[in-house]
Amino acid sequence: VQYVWIELDREVDQGELQLFDAQGRLLQLLRIERGAQRVQLSLQRWTEGLYWLRVAVDGQVSSQRLVLSRS
Repeated sequence: VQYVWIELDREVDQGELQLFDAQGRLLQLLRIERGAQRVQLSLQRWTEGLYWLRVAVDGQVSSQRLVLSRS
């Protein structure tokens, strides 16, 4: 897997996407452009394992578990 698309439920006014490792360390921060409905997240640098994805859009925050497997 080279990248994943994060689909948003509506167009964004402002937002950001954060990727954390299983220990809670921030690995990547992406600003979400105004008007975006999806965001591409590159996974090339990361090893297999458990990650947490946090998406903050227009004042609302959601988190999702992400399991990266290369097999």
